[in-house]
Amino acid sequence: MKSLVYALWDPCKSVWETVTGTIGWIGLPEAMMALDELVALCQKQDEDSNVKSLALWALGRIGPEGLVKSKQVLIKELSNSFWKVRTTACMAISAMGP
Repeated sequence: MKSLVYALWDPCKSVWETVTGTIGWIGLPEAMMALDELVALCQKQDEDSNVKSLALWALGRIGPEGLVKSKQVLIKELSNSFWKVRTTACMAISAMGP
């Protein structure tokens, strides 16, 4: 998991897409190691919508355990200009439970 987290800072965006998707598929408990990096990736203003959507999806897969750190990012992305990002943020919030 440490290698995946490190790869999130690779200069190539296609690497970010692959890594965020992989972290999401791995899920808990290992994905908690990537929580801060996923939140930081979502906070980037100029981020590619596919990368941001995958990062939001991975946050949703972490579940309620990550809600404290990711809540503000998830709420902010509900008003993103790209429909894919808004939809994924909504799904991530719903995956975290009531």
